[in-house]
Amino acid sequence: MRAGANEGLVDLPLVRRVSEDRRRGDALWALGIAAYCALIAAFFPSVRDSEAFASALDDYPEPVRELLGDAALDLTSGPGFFHAEVFSIVAPLLFSIVAIGAGASLAGDERVGLMDLVLANDLSRGRYVGERAVSMVLTVLRLALAMVVALAIADPLVESDIGLRPLVMAVVASTVFALVFGAVALLVAAQTGDRSVAVGAAVLAFTLAYVASAAAELVDAAEPLRSVSPYYWLVARSPLLGDGEPIAVVAWCGFVLAAVWVSSQRLERRDLG
Repeated sequence: MRAGANEGLVDLPLVRRVSEDRRRGDALWALGIAAYCALIAAFFPSVRDSEAFASALDDYPEPVRELLGDAALDLTSGPGFFHAEVFSIVAPLLFSIVAIGAGASLAGDERVGLMDLVLANDLSRGRYVGERAVSMVLTVLRLALAMVVALAIADPLVESDIGLRPLVMAVVASTVFALVFGAVALLVAAQTGDRSVAVGAAVLAFTLAYVASAAAELVDAAEPLRSVSPYYWLVARSPLLGDGEPIAVVAWCGFVLAAVWVSSQRLERRDLG
């Protein structure tokens, strides 16, 4: 067994194995996210000092303003700019891609025979699902940490006045948002054993969450839909804009835990033959 960073995972063999397998890929993802954040931050001083840009935003059609929100349209402020350019779609999307892939990997393990091999070594099915879920969380957290570090360094350099606490809360909200769909992928993978179906179901759920939140801004009749949309609670109501709901983060974490538990129960009952 390797010493060092993996010693803390000694009692989680599957987590250790996945962490080792993903080490290089996760590092590249983290570098890419940090580079994107640095590039976006470099543009902020030009946007902040542009009166023409601010005037152009005032001319947006009313439906567009309602969809994006007036606070998010204030791109000449640091919080408004970084919400629009990073946290409104890029961070949730990138984190969700990784989380969905990690969750759906449960079915991939079954397909290639890794699950049978691990289960043959006295690891229960429930624990297998749990360790896969832990791996998913750790993978997304690595990317979240890279984003926090990159933006925390950029914040004082470009004088965006984001603040460390709102920044961390915004990244946490994006992380939980992504884990919701990773958990959906995990659940469908445990139920069907089909990775493509698991990915498709999670992508559909992601799309519906966005559509439900967006439609509520445009159509009064659709307003009740946003109450069940994680996009509305975790992304649209951004801590950067002073509109975050910590209780929503806790509630959706509860959803993720419940989905993992149900996944373990479905795998326990399903014939893997």
